[in-house]
Amino acid sequence: MTVRLLYIVRSKALLHPNQYGSLPGPCIFNAALTLTDQVRILPRPTIRVSTLFLDIKAGFNDVDAFIFRSSLLVKSTPSYMVDRITSFLSKRTCTIVFQGSPNLQASVLVGIP
Repeated sequence: MTVRLLYIVRSKALLHPNQYGSLPGPCIFNAALTLTDQVRILPRPTIRVSTLFLDIKAGFNDVDAFIFRSSLLVKSTPSYMVDRITSFLSKRTCTIVFQGSPNLQASVLVGIP
């Protein structure tokens, strides 16, 4: 499933070409080379260069499964994959444990684990 999803993501250009990390292949070394090459090919030496690095660990906490499903279908993702992803994101629960309190489960309606 991972290989198939990766193929769809890359073939439909769903990620920015400079997306590094969390994918097989490109790594931080590739990111550093890309940045270095871009700085070297700047047309004028008077241009100042700035770089912003983001490491977003909680980037998917607010994803709504229904909207995500709709987006996948609009991008012509095969329905069997959309169904499997939807199943993975459905009927999830969370248990928060505090000392001396009962363990109560709550439904999780947003977020991608």
